[in-house]
Amino acid sequence: MNACDKTLERRQWLCRDLVRSDCNLCGSAHFVRLAEENALPIVRCQDCGLVYVNPRPSDRELLMFYEQYLRPQVSDLWKIATDKLFRTDAKRIEGYCRRGRILDIGCGYGFFLHLMKTRGWEVHGSDLSRVGVRHAREKLGLTHVKWGQFQDQRFRDDHFDAITLWYVLHHVSDPKKVLEKARGALKKQGIIAIRVPNMGLFEVLWYLKKFDCGALRTLLRTLRKQTADPRVPYNVLDPPVHLYAFSPKVLQQLLERAGFSVIGTYNDGMVSRGNILNRVVDGTITRAAEWIKHMTKARVDLSISFSMYARKV
Repeated sequence: MNACDKTLERRQWLCRDLVRSDCNLCGSAHFVRLAEENALPIVRCQDCGLVYVNPRPSDRELLMFYEQYLRPQVSDLWKIATDKLFRTDAKRIEGYCRRGRILDIGCGYGFFLHLMKTRGWEVHGSDLSRVGVRHAREKLGLTHVKWGQFQDQRFRDDHFDAITLWYVLHHVSDPKKVLEKARGALKKQGIIAIRVPNMGLFEVLWYLKKFDCGALRTLLRTLRKQTADPRVPYNVLDPPVHLYAFSPKVLQQLLERAGFSVIGTYNDGMVSRGNILNRVVDGTITRAAEWIKHMTKARVDLSISFSMYARKV
């Protein structure tokens, strides 16, 4: 497998069909422009602080993008990259609710669902990638995995004990609608678990771009190996792959408006990827972020990514 084949995602895409939108969290039309990435503006809502792409790719454009996003030949690399985190996720979820029925939105190749199935759960999934859905069904034997946008699919009300979105919510066109639909599909007191990159840390990349030079670009490409497009090392959202960016404070607001009560937030670091340098740097940042969060009584959170758990109310 050559270097190109080892790329976990196909991110390069020229968006032609764009739509403008107001803030997905509070509905405000007032925003300030922060940056431009891949010819798409990134803005911050002046009322609630949500960061998002505006205009963003249409749902039709996103369907075409995700048709080529995942590839069969890198499925094993994805399994290695996510295995440790998924095992942690499984234990956490079972600490909040008994084994039952679980739905993984944006399930990709199906590795998390396969793990939960071995632990006694009834598993269901949804994903926009036909490659991922095919792998989950044919390679892992997960029969209850659907292709398409979750918000357009039909699920029974009050049906699931737990719903997960691992590195998914910042990809979707309408996060609020996804959360509201997920709430309807959850049983009373069911839990939702969400993991996203932390905007509070990655916004530093826009600052570093002011000091752009060959050495800095080389360093960032090394540190962000397999988690960012090497052609654009300063990109934060890198649209169309990411359409929103969340801090813990903003994500909590979004969950509460969708009818959830937050019950836990965790600093998860990053998926296992790259070489030993990547893992050492990720571990160092994760430990430092934990210390800073403790010292500031959670006022400052510089985790690479975080998971937020909430209960339906």
